[in-house]
Amino acid sequence: MVRYTKDWVKENSASLHGANTVVPFDAGSLRMVEYGGMLYVRTSHKMYKSSDGLNHQANLTFSVDIDSMEVTDEYSIVMNIDYGYVSHSFNQFITTDGSTLLAADHGDAYPRAVVLIKYDKKAGNEKFTGSNKNVNVLSIGGSIGANDTGVSLGALAVSDTSYLVAGNTVAQDSSYSAIGVRNIFVTSTDKNNFSASGTTFHQITNYSQSDNASVSNPHLVKLADDSFLLLYMAKNKVNYVYLDGVGNTTSEIMTMDGKLSDCAPILVDGKVVWYYTSNSAPTFCEINLDGSGSSSGSSSSGSSGGSSKVKSYNAPAPKPTTTSELPGYVVKGNWQQKDGNWNFVDESNTVYKGRWAAVQNPYANTAAGQPSFDWFSFDSNGNMRTGWFLDTDGNYYYLNPSSDGTKGSMMTGWVWIPDNNGVLKCYYLNPNSDGTRGKLYVNTVVDGYTVNANGEWTVNGVPQTK
Repeated sequence: MVRYTKDWVKENSASLHGANTVVPFDAGSLRMVEYGGMLYVRTSHKMYKSSDGLNHQANLTFSVDIDSMEVTDEYSIVMNIDYGYVSHSFNQFITTDGSTLLAADHGDAYPRAVVLIKYDKKAGNEKFTGSNKNVNVLSIGGSIGANDTGVSLGALAVSDTSYLVAGNTVAQDSSYSAIGVRNIFVTSTDKNNFSASGTTFHQITNYSQSDNASVSNPHLVKLADDSFLLLYMAKNKVNYVYLDGVGNTTSEIMTMDGKLSDCAPILVDGKVVWYYTSNSAPTFCEINLDGSGSSSGSSSSGSSGGSSKVKSYNAPAPKPTTTSELPGYVVKGNWQQKDGNWNFVDESNTVYKGRWAAVQNPYANTAAGQPSFDWFSFDSNGNMRTGWFLDTDGNYYYLNPSSDGTKGSMMTGWVWIPDNNGVLKCYYLNPNSDGTRGKLYVNTVVDGYTVNANGEWTVNGVPQTK
């Protein structure tokens, strides 16, 4: 580990010797994260010969004091997942959530899973080794130690509420085959429920054998605390889709010409940017936050736009909207965020509690068709409601849970809404300003379509899903 100035003057270095290693970086990767002057490095190695006469592979983690360039801790021995050890770890990620140190590994043995790890010791300390909490966000079929898993691990990210892991996988069910068709997935683990029960699996693509499509390992770019862009290759195109902070898609999947590479895309000046090499020359690609994308080679001025426009997306920062044409019943004031909840205080310094209100929304992207105001509901503590809400009038309403610039707004018309298992079902919410705007229609026919007692669109009595 060598420390340089930004002018590339070598200042100091640190070395890790022995460390139960015969081949460093074997069959894995290397990633690192800095916090509080400490650098945490997670990689892989082939170890000393074990009692079975074999040199096994596993992950290896160590920490370096950046100021002194001294290795302060390392974990390279054979142990178990409760100490962050993953046998046959083929990809390693490490990051922080404040002072919480997190890691993710792709293991084929112990555990045979994509595993998410949260260390008990806080980042910023010289020592990290010891106990941890861990959860298998994707269990992998097949025999223990079989190198072919049908899985690739692509990203680890932190939102305001969850830990996100992205990758690709074959079907992990009774049809499991390591050489089956792979699809892109994202898992979301609730920070307040770091467990299997607190983890949700989102399958982003649904390719089958007949589609003749293969997907690459994905990248995940953080745009804001609850907004991400997921990118992957499929059918020789860059595919990309916007996600919220719990892994739900907030746009359709879009495509553009170009390629992905080991150059992880980053957010720069409101654009997601990366490059790949073509005939030894760099080709730079970018995606604007309105969903349009382009690529430009070093010897070419041409570009290619995305094939479709985004329906809704998460901008990294709010944009003010004009107020000159707001109806008189719309209130203005300040939106405030505290402990993950949104509150509203009007211009007379009144905190809105236990009520509905038509409120100006300065976070709406009016250029993308989002309204500059909408109806919002606030609970008795003044917290803006999201998701399903049963009002005192006995009607259900659905308030946008996605951080797309209109979070919390009353949704109307035909809307596809995920259930607790992430299955989308279609509902009709009253779009008319008749005193019950936004209420869920049940046991009726709308536009020739039948909705049942739960408000679900049905065909021959069967709720329709996607």
